[in-house]
Amino acid sequence: MYKRFILLQLGFLLVFDQHILETNAEKCIVLNEHVEEIARCCRYDPFCSHEAEEMCNRELNPPRTEMVMDSLNFTVCFLDCAYRHMGYLKANNEIDVQAYVAFLTGFDKDYQLMISNAIAKCAEMQSEMKPNVDKMGLKCNMFAVLFQDCITIFTFRNCPAARWTNSKICNELKMGVPLCT
Repeated sequence: MYKRFILLQLGFLLVFDQHILETNAEKCIVLNEHVEEIARCCRYDPFCSHEAEEMCNRELNPPRTEMVMDSLNFTVCFLDCAYRHMGYLKANNEIDVQAYVAFLTGFDKDYQLMISNAIAKCAEMQSEMKPNVDKMGLKCNMFAVLFQDCITIFTFRNCPAARWTNSKICNELKMGVPLCT
């Protein structure tokens, strides 16, 4: 389940964050050929508890809903559900930074610091994300996805050395080789 979210977030990272897909560079990394490896360049830990994952899966899976499990609607609704269950997302769609940071206590210190910094940075930008969440035409609010994408972008760029995968593709990305289709 978690791998699917990393791949989805990587997709949003590519579409919303950068000029990645349109490049005039002589050398680029072909996204379609390396998407799984790119998703593993920075080793992430789950952003929610197993309990939240199970509860949201039960709540969203058919026959309770009409959503297909691997659909964009399911993923958006799952993230919204998980964020709310974990207490990260308040009723007014504001991020509770302290609740999110509190979840990180079981992870190594470098990872805690990196994610905490990402949460704080993304929280500063949450008002800029909000106008975009209702324009997507999805069954659930997309704010949790945009916020988690922000965290993924920040952490990908600031991944601790101990969590970075030492591979040709990952190291090329780290050195700034652009992605292309």
